[in-house]
Amino acid sequence: MSDHNPSSLPHHCLEVWHVAMQLLALVHRAEISDSDCRAQARKSARSCVANIAEGAGRRSRADKQRVYAIARGEVGECVAHVEIANAIGACSEEAAREIAAIGSSVSAMLWRLGG
Repeated sequence: MSDHNPSSLPHHCLEVWHVAMQLLALVHRAEISDSDCRAQARKSARSCVANIAEGAGRRSRADKQRVYAIARGEVGECVAHVEIANAIGACSEEAAREIAAIGSSVSAMLWRLGG
């Protein structure tokens, strides 16, 4: 067992990381019947979370902004895949609305962080 204290990780201090984790969980719980949309939405949600963690660990402002901008692009892609799934009848309107709302919050938070 590791002696590492997870609370010492910089991304754990960011509210946006916690909200992005909520988005990731929602995407995984969403019943998306189209396998491509489901896989792409999940992949971009994971990438968003990972990029937020990476950005939090960067030291220079420019480096943080670059990685947060990538995370912001990933959240947009995630929401778009869910919206596509909804448009083709492969996902419920309720799930698409909820994911879009959380995704919008993540995107706004990343914008404020400089991404």
